Formats: sequence, C-alpha cells, structure tokens
Amino acid sequence: MENSLLPEMLQLLHRNETFALRKFLQSPYHNTRTDVVRLFEYILANNTLSLEITADREVLFKAVYAATPFDSKQLNYVVSYLIKLIEQFIAQEEYAQSAATQSLHIVRGFRRRHCLHLSERAARTAVKKLEKQARRNASYYWERFYLANETLRGQAQQGRSLEFDFDKLNEAHEKAFFIERLQLGCMVQSRQAVASKAYETGFLPVLLAFLKDHPWLQEPAMAAWYYAYCMQTDQNAPVHFERLKTVIFENSMLFNDLEQHDLFLLAVNFCIRRINSGDAAFSRELFDLYKEGLLQNVFLENGILSRWSYNNIVNAALKIGEITWAMQFLEQYRAKLEPAFRDTNYYFNLARCLYEKGDYDPALESLTHMEYDDMLQNLSARTLQIKIYHDTAAWQALDSLLDSVRIYIRRKKVLGYHKENYSNIVRFVQRIMALPPGDRAARAQLREEMMQCKVLSERAWLLARVGF
Repeated sequence: MENSLLPEMLQLLHRNETFALRKFLQSPYHNTRTDVVRLFEYILANNTLSLEITADREVLFKAVYAATPFDSKQLNYVVSYLIKLIEQFIAQEEYAQSAATQSLHIVRGFRRRHCLHLSERAARTAVKKLEKQARRNASYYWERFYLANETLRGQAQQGRSLEFDFDKLNEAHEKAFFIERLQLGCMVQSRQAVASKAYETGFLPVLLAFLKDHPWLQEPAMAAWYYAYCMQTDQNAPVHFERLKTVIFENSMLFNDLEQHDLFLLAVNFCIRRINSGDAAFSRELFDLYKEGLLQNVFLENGILSRWSYNNIVNAALKIGEITWAMQFLEQYRAKLEPAFRDTNYYFNLARCLYEKGDYDPALESLTHMEYDDMLQNLSARTLQIKIYHDTAAWQALDSLLDSVRIYIRRKKVLGYHKENYSNIVRFVQRIMALPPGDRAARAQLREEMMQCKVLSERAWLLARVGF
C-alpha cells in the first residue's frame, strides 16, 4: 500500500511544489533524516515511481544506502517516513494559504503563554484584516467567534471577563452555525432528490421557523442558503428562487468560490427540474443563470470548464434560440475545456448549433471529428444524426442508423435509465416513419403515446414531426 501511495503523492505536486518540498525535507526543523532526502532526490532525478518490482526496489535501496545489504523492511520504513513528511508539507502549504487560521493561532499562542497584551494586540490586527475582506459567509462568522472567544479566555485568565460583550460572541456563533446548517440541509435535499432516500431533518424546521421574517435574512449569506433550502422544499419555490437569484447575482463577492458554485448549481438544478416538469418559462431563467455564472467564473475550476457544463450551457442557449450566442460561447471557452475532451465536445456542440441553423451538411461534417469513447456522448451524437437524416428525408441512411443504434443500446449493460430514453427515441422515430399518409387517427394516437411517455428527452422534436 505504501509503495503505491508515494508515487501517487509525488505525481500530485506541481513543479513549484516539488521545489518547495525539497526545501522542506532539507530543513532540520522538519526532517533530520538524510536517507529520506536521498530517497526523494533519487526518485526525482530518475523519475522512478514504480516501487512494486523487487529489482527496482533493490536499485533504489542501493542508491539510498550505498553498500548496505538490501533490507526490504528498512526501505519500507524510509518510504513510509517520506510519505508522512509529504503529508506534513501539504498540511503546511494549506495552512500557509489561510491568513485567518494563522492569525487565530498567533492570538491563541500568545494567550496560552499568558501574554494578554500581545494576544489582544494580535486579535485587534486580525479583526481589522477580517473586516477589510469582502466575504461575509459562515467562515467569516466563525473567525469572528473564535477570535472573540480567544480574547474572552485571555481576559478570564486576568479576571477581566465581566467586561466582555457576550451578545456579539453569541451572535457570531449562531450566525455561523445557522449558515452551515442551512448549507448542510441544501446538500441533504439535493442528495435526497437523486437517491430517493429520506434523511432526518433534525431541528432544521425550528431553525427555519426562527429565521422566517427575521432581520438576519437581510444578510446575503444567511438569505442565500435560506432561500436555497426553501426553494427545494417549499410550495412557494419560484418565489424563493427569485430571491436566491437576486442575492447571488448582486453579492458574489461575499461568498468564496465553492459557495458561489454550489449556490448557482442549486439554482441551475431547480430550473432544470421545472423545465423537465413542463414549465418552459424556466428555460430563460436557466440561460440567465449560466450567463451570470460565466461572468462570475462560477463554473471554472482551476481555469477549467468541465465538458458537462460546456454541453449544458450550449443546450440552455439553444433551447431559447440563442444560436449566435451559443456559437460565440463555443469558441470563447473551447480552450478552457479539459484537453482530453476538448475536440470531441467542441465539434459535438458545433454540430448541434449548425443543426439548429439548418446547416445540415456542415453539422454532419462536424460529427466526423468526434471521438466516440463515451457512451452517452456517442448516443447524443447519433441522436443528432437521426434528426438530420429525418429532416433531410435521407430515409435509407436513417433506417440503417436506427438499426445500428438499437443494436448498440441492446449490447450496453450500464446505460441505466438512459437506455430507456434512447430506446424510446428510436422506437418513436420508427413509428413516425411507418405512419400511413393522411391517417389522422394514427397520428393522434402516436402523439398521445409520446405525451404519456415518462422518459423522452427529444419529446418536442418528435411531437413536431408527428404533426396533426
């Protein structure tokens, strides 16, 4: 196990982090073992990341311990020690990224050494920094609480705690806890929706009753998570959605990147559920969310836009006829896709846009540039081909493609509910092709079957082809 952990950890480090780790290992404060340094340097110099093969292990041992006879246990020990140091290094790097955590530990360090004036001085400095930064989320209130708590403990050591403002301490704690409890509630509701499993709400109903019409809802962080939760659980969901949208559109600077992403995703998923239930008005809402989220870089992670977000954003634009915007988006964000999926997703979505414009031949040409490794992407591309062949009356090609897709679906065992969806698409297209000309009763019957079908992603397109 250890032999596989070390290569994995080293591969996680960027070039600058590798150089920093070398300094960390060479520092006597962190490490006094020279064999650990030699192990690290040898692996780095020789790109030796395989520690499973005995011959490689013997070579590695010799590089670290020179003339010492090979000892597998000793090698395992030094590897284990290096792993622990890498974990400490990663923890140190994370600690260095959090100014608030460092400030708190400075305050605590002076307080534990019974130096109250230095502790209070450090606390005042930390509070000033805290108030200058824009965030007003749960972390902000926790930081206020912990700093105030350290000040209280310091004053108690000196017999001065009666001077302390306990109302502010309590309020900071309660606001931090309320926000985090609402965040957890939103997470549970989202999980419950896809897992079809009920979870206990605990005393969350009491918290919600407390917050209803409470002045704390004037604070964006509290309001955002409150409305996000109510949006998922309350009969007035559209009202809560509008309030949530207002908060996240106007107060992005108050949340960290992860919170922004989660809040936008909750709103996006709400829109998708409403659209799927037949409320077409939310198609525009969904598009507006994506546009604003792109402006706020909500959907980027380390500068990368996932292929799923890329596809969904194009789909949202096409749903409301924003073809020109969608094609501009394709080009603007193409370079931000993961390299492994860049071309396939670009050409697939380009084909979708060209289809909506009525440029069928260029659309088919774009599909030839795709890689078909992903099953769902494969089926999406084939569905687009089906639509093009039908709309261009290429009946022979369409008939052959439908047979091919039906066989593909039958052979795949891991499609889940997607299997039912694509099977329905194939079945209904074949039914459309077989409709007797002028038979209004048959068309009406087929249309009714399409309307009643529970899983059918291309319902609107199919209904349009049935006519009446």
